[in-house]
Amino acid sequence: MLWKKMFGKSVAPASRLVALRPFHSTAARSNDWFGSMTENKESIKQDLDKATANKRSKEVEQNADETKGKLPSFKNDTKLQEYIAEQKGEAEVGIAKYGTALKQRLWDAYQSQHKGYDKTKKVSVDGREYQMVLSPNEIKAFEPSVYCKSYRIDGTWKKAQLLLRMLRKMNVREAITQCQFSAKRMGRPVAELLQRGVSAAKDMNIDPETLYIDEIWVGSDPRKFRFVDPKGRGRAGMKHAEYIHIRAILRTPVTQQREARDKEYKRLAKKPVFQHETRKVGDGYLKSDYRW
Repeated sequence: MLWKKMFGKSVAPASRLVALRPFHSTAARSNDWFGSMTENKESIKQDLDKATANKRSKEVEQNADETKGKLPSFKNDTKLQEYIAEQKGEAEVGIAKYGTALKQRLWDAYQSQHKGYDKTKKVSVDGREYQMVLSPNEIKAFEPSVYCKSYRIDGTWKKAQLLLRMLRKMNVREAITQCQFSAKRMGRPVAELLQRGVSAAKDMNIDPETLYIDEIWVGSDPRKFRFVDPKGRGRAGMKHAEYIHIRAILRTPVTQQREARDKEYKRLAKKPVFQHETRKVGDGYLKSDYRW
């Protein structure tokens, strides 16, 4: 045979060589001599995926053993986070409630052509000229803004007003700093309220550095806690612990520019002021004596 001529009589036949070699791969079992000399990429990938899955399952079991019998934290509680997101809702857009698609297109045209809404000017859209006149509510709806609501606060509206009046028309960052260093007890919840407003502005793609407090007010909560106020000689009264809530609207410099423009138009539209009325001379209006 050919193999006897090549290797001599001392060499075993090919069938015995295959049988004696410790082949464990499927390629060797199928009489493929070069199966052990090449890598089987599919089997390597399967082994790697299996090892990764086993590692993850062990980590999950270890974490389950560690957290067994313990309450989940605020951030790890998935049901609580889903409930908070559901109560918070999505950011509302002004066009969905107050405007139409055409008004939104015209508003964008005013922003690009006149750098802001101006009711005295016209814009061209699709080869046609438009002049849009909006109501104050529609203007506030189209302009970017952030509405902030506080939680239930223990206090009175009289004490809260002293701080809130100082914060009106102030930059948000400056207002937060003022609240953090304020000696008033109402400063901390107001600072937290404004911080949540800054986070909401980032979610709405609004630059928080340019925001200012356009409106901020306080309201009394209808739910009050009653407790006994003991007095002398066996008498007693009832006290009511009041609770309040704070609301704020944060706006961008677009609103400031529009308000300044409207104020200038209003000043120019005023008639000139005269010290005396415009009347004829001979109707007895002008007398000989001096009139103060």
